[in-house]
Formats: sequence, structure tokens, C-alpha cells
Amino acid sequence: MLMKLRNWLRGSLQVDIRGAAVERFLNLCALHGVAFWKMETLDVDHFTAWVSVGGYTALHPYARKTGCRVRVVAKRGAPFAARKATRRWALWAGLLACALTVAWLSGFVWTIRVEGCETTTPEEVLALMKQVGLETGVRRQELDGRDMRNQLLTITDKYSYFTLNFKGTQAIVQVWEKEHPVEKPEDLPPCNVVSELAGVITALRVRTGKALVRVGDTLQPGDLIASGVIVNENDETQVTLLRADAEADIRTWYTVQTAVPCELQLLEPDGRVEERRYFLLGERIFPLGIIEKRPVPWYDKQIKTHYLTLHEDFRWPVALERHRTLLCETKEASVDRDALAEILENRMLERLLAQKPGAQVQQSDFTLEQSPQGAWLGVLKVELVETTGRQVPMG
Repeated sequence: MLMKLRNWLRGSLQVDIRGAAVERFLNLCALHGVAFWKMETLDVDHFTAWVSVGGYTALHPYARKTGCRVRVVAKRGAPFAARKATRRWALWAGLLACALTVAWLSGFVWTIRVEGCETTTPEEVLALMKQVGLETGVRRQELDGRDMRNQLLTITDKYSYFTLNFKGTQAIVQVWEKEHPVEKPEDLPPCNVVSELAGVITALRVRTGKALVRVGDTLQPGDLIASGVIVNENDETQVTLLRADAEADIRTWYTVQTAVPCELQLLEPDGRVEERRYFLLGERIFPLGIIEKRPVPWYDKQIKTHYLTLHEDFRWPVALERHRTLLCETKEASVDRDALAEILENRMLERLLAQKPGAQVQQSDFTLEQSPQGAWLGVLKVELVETTGRQVPMG
């Protein structure tokens, strides 16, 4: 193996030798250190063999002396490959262009890593950094860490300090979150607790203060639940002001309505498909081809993005994106009343509960009727149990 590598590095030639004094020629070559290998005898005065470049140069005097004719049949090795490559100007031009492109792209920021987030998220930091000028695809020479720090600290008060370092084309943002002192209860002003909702009280919890309602009472928005004014029963002139803390569980009722057309239009692909490809470099999009702008009334689009990844934790900001547009045509379709009623009831209830976090459903009633205007009208009546109690300053 080492001998093959040595012969390839110094170069070797396959020679064809003919002559009447072939034996004398070989003896002279052996006497003066010219080595042959892989010899193959073709006739009594004819053979082929491999010899090094230096050996080929040295054997010519012995060939003339013995009257032998030496002809090169094949060449191989590093010297010949390098000589052949030097004539390929397009190859070297491509290598030079590739090196210049890599050197130019290395001056940009392609990935951003955020460290030090505990109460905030990296997405929040990236959004703030974008406001001060740091995003993928920006040149490193355009970034001033001190100026960016001053801008960031004036935009938000969540961070006390941050540093910006670079590791190749990656920007590393280290943030230090500001520790907000917790306000002590005795430093808070006295207040009362009022209701934000209307309903009937099912449970009452008063931690501090004086309860002004009881279970079974009806509340309206703004009604007092607990007061922070405590009067001494023995001496009414002694009044203590404190911060009331209370909450009440109340039964509430809601009515939600929605309308759906009786006739719907469905999209069905007509078999025509348009595909377009785009090259993504950071946040820039470059179309790969000519884009024809023409109106398409109905379509369904599928987008697939393939990023160039080094490993699962590192993704280059380079991608190929394929847009596959399925051209469609509309088709009239009737509505199944039972299926529509089930879907509307679930969605209306989910939407209501999304607006009332923590609420518990006691009972619900849903009706679906056809209106004179030619639409399905869904009405959902829901009884909930919600928690209310908001602290408001006195006076």
C-alpha cells in the first residue's frame, strides 16, 4: 500500500521496449539503479513495464547504447494529474469564485443563539434584537454592540444588560434579566374587592377584609364583595384600613348565536397543477424561474421547505422551497343539519370557554333552526360557574 502511494506521488510511466539487445539493456538499467515493475513479456525482443519518472529519464542513454527503442504507453500519478489540472482554467476559476463567495458570506450573521433566558423566551429576545438591527443576513461590520445595547435597554425594562459575541457566522446573545423587587403586602395601599361579573354566588372565600355578601346573593358588575374598612365593634371611632383579598364563585348565563348559509361552495381540484420553486437565503426569497402573474380565482396551495442542515441542532439559513398550487373549481353542496349542529355546538362552546379561562360548564342547551333569510341559525345557552373578585383602591 505504501509503495503504491509512493509511486503515485512521484509519478510513473508504462513503457514499451523493443530491441535486439533487450537483456543487455535490462542489465545496464539494473546496474545503474533503474527499477522496473509489473513487467510483461510480449516477445523475445519486446516487453512492457512500469518505471518511475526519474527512472525513465535515466534509461535513455542505455537504450541508445543497446539500440533499443523506448515508447511511453501510459502515464499516471500526481505530477501528471497536476499538469492536467493546470490547463483547466474553468476549474481554478470556479475554486477561486467559491473561495471568494465563502469569504464574503462569512462576513454575515446566519444564525443567532440566545442564552440567559429564564422568565422570558428566546423568541422575545430575537424580536427585540430585530428592532435594534440584529437579524439573519445582516453584515457583522454594520453591528455596533454598544449602540445596540443602549437601544435595547431603552425599549424594554426586562433586561439589565446584554452582550453580543460572534463565533464564525453565529451571533451569541447573552442576556441578564432584571430582578424586579416584590412589593410587600404592607407597602400596598388598602383596597376593596368588587365583582366583575353578574350572577348568583355559589361559594365565597374571604382571606382579608370584611365580607359584604353571602352565598345565594346576586351580584352585578361593580358590587362590593369585601371591604378593607374594619370598624372596631367596641369603639366605632377606631377604623382600620387594610388590603381586602376575596373571591366568589358565581353562576353566570350566556347566549351565543351564529349563522351559517344553507348552501355551501366546496373546492374540488380540477387536475391542473402549477409548481414554483424558490431559493431562500436568510429572510430573502429568490424565485427559480419566471413567475407569470395571472389571476387564479380558486386554488389550494401546498408549501414544502427543505433546509440545509449540518446536524439536528444546526440549520443553515439556506433552503429550497416548493410551492405546489392546485387549481380548483367550486361546487354547490348542501349542509347536513345533524353534522352542522354538532360542529357548531362544539366550536361555539370552545370559543366561549377560550374567553372565560377557568370557567366550569354546568349545563348547556343548543338549538339549530332555519331563518327566513335562508341560513341556519345556531343558538347556544350555557350556564357557567366562574370566579370573580377584583381589587380596587378605596375612594
